[in-house]
Parts: sequence; C-alpha cells; structure tokens
Amino acid sequence: DLDSVLSLLDEQQNLIRSDDDSGGRQNARLTRLRLPTSGVYYIRAGRYSGTDAESNPNTTGAYSLTLTVQTEDEQQAP
Repeated sequence: DLDSVLSLLDEQQNLIRSDDDSGGRQNARLTRLRLPTSGVYYIRAGRYSGTDAESNPNTTGAYSLTLTVQTEDEQQAP
C-alpha cells in the first residue's frame, strides 16, 4: 500500500506544512490551511520511503489529489 506524503510550499518553494498519515491509515491529508498571502503555491505529493530498507521498504500504489479552495467570504457565511 502506498504511504503518501504531502507538502505545501510557498512561491520560493519553502515548506509551509507537510503531512504523512493524518488522512487515516497511510493517507496524507492537509486541511484547514489559511494561506498567509495571495500568490503562487506548490503541492508536492510523494511517498514515504522509510529509513530502513528491510523494515520500511519503499511503498507503491495509486493516489488521487483533491484541492478545495474557500474564499474569506465563504468562510464567514452563516
């Protein structure tokens, strides 16, 4: 099973936030992020590659990526 890792990067590709398993099981999930400014951001999707080839082998598998954007106005709606 794929052990996914997600990272959110700013325009200079500095790490803002990263996640490995918050989506349950081995699924990565980044939620409820408030971006500091408007601009360009990058999402890097990868896999956890482990620290020991015997006990933590590289994982493989399919994945899907979903992005939902919500504006300030939508967040404040009743």
